[in-house]
Amino acid sequence: MFRSNEGFGTAEALVAVSTIFMVLGLFIPMAVGMISAMEKKENALIAARVLYEHLEEETFTGSPESSFYQRQGQVYEIVKKEGAVCIQYKNHTGDDQINCLEERGIE
Repeated sequence: MFRSNEGFGTAEALVAVSTIFMVLGLFIPMAVGMISAMEKKENALIAARVLYEHLEEETFTGSPESSFYQRQGQVYEIVKKEGAVCIQYKNHTGDDQINCLEERGIE
């Protein structure tokens, strides 16, 4: 007499909706973190490739055309420091990122 078999009741609907929100609350931050880490690694890979191309051009031609390179809308700058060659760029969050390659002698 008190049972209704016509569909979801209010309690069941609230449990279902809250379960969906809990699952989304768990997976959305994890997905955002993975995407952020992937973009960071992709930028570092492109920067390493640009630095490699710059050093290759410097090795074979003597002096590269420029110390500024643009790849996929991102500007990379090659900076020479004492005993190191660095590449500077803005990462996916807009912060400055510097990766350096130190010069070592043959041991």
